[in-house]
Amino acid sequence: MAVDVLLLLAVAGFALRIWAHGAGLRGLLAGKTDGTKITPERVQLFLVTLVIAGQYLAQVIVAQGNSVPAVGPLRLWVFGLSCAVYAAGNAVRTFG
Repeated sequence: MAVDVLLLLAVAGFALRIWAHGAGLRGLLAGKTDGTKITPERVQLFLVTLVIAGQYLAQVIVAQGNSVPAVGPLRLWVFGLSCAVYAAGNAVRTFG
């Protein structure tokens, strides 16, 4: 129980830092060539990463005992496909 509270406080503290100071996240969604234009492949990779990480974090919080829950093949496939979409979009944007 104490670990759950500590973990939630850490996440809340990080979220507050992002909200208040930006936490160095400028350019997270912007392309490398332009720097100001938000690219769709970066947005989808970011959103998929947040969803998968959030689901896994929820699994960790409700897990019993000292074991870490398995990630699962479906989540790995979804994340892999998201990375492939990002790479393909980046290649099309770079090479034309």
